[in-house]
Amino acid sequence: MQPGQGVRAGIVVGEDGVDSEELLAAFAGELRRRGVAVGGVFQRTGRAGGRRVMELVDLMTDEVIPISQDLGRGSDSCILDPEGLSRGSLAIRRARDAGAALVVVSKFSNQEAVGRGLAEEMFVTLAEGTPVLTTVAPKHLESWGDLSGGLGTLLRPRLADLRAWWAAVESGAGGAAD
Repeated sequence: MQPGQGVRAGIVVGEDGVDSEELLAAFAGELRRRGVAVGGVFQRTGRAGGRRVMELVDLMTDEVIPISQDLGRGSDSCILDPEGLSRGSLAIRRARDAGAALVVVSKFSNQEAVGRGLAEEMFVTLAEGTPVLTTVAPKHLESWGDLSGGLGTLLRPRLADLRAWWAAVESGAGGAAD
């Protein structure tokens, strides 16, 4: 990070009834159509065969990365697949190494709130000066603050707010702690 350069993190605070993951995907697609180099991953969650299925989509390659595993009927263990998370981490690293103008990390959730999951890649990306856009559920805002030192701009889950944040980042004015 250059001296005096603010950390440019956009934190979309989740709201009931708003699919923040789809919002990030739509915004990333909009920027890509404008020629902005956007990388990272967004999460899609659905159901298949009566089970919850989670996958990451690599924004640079459109590769679909499964991050859930079928543990069988009756299992109450966490379905997150560590191999899938590792592959998602690599997608973030590739985006950073390729010089992406923006790295999207679908969400700062349970794993990231305790310093696991995609947290390390997210914070390394920020430390190297690349803007990061992520979502944080209200219940994880305190953890975000603890792990990030309170860095970033809190955003409502509205396309207009993401556009305004990105315009400020592009102009060099946005992203420091608000």
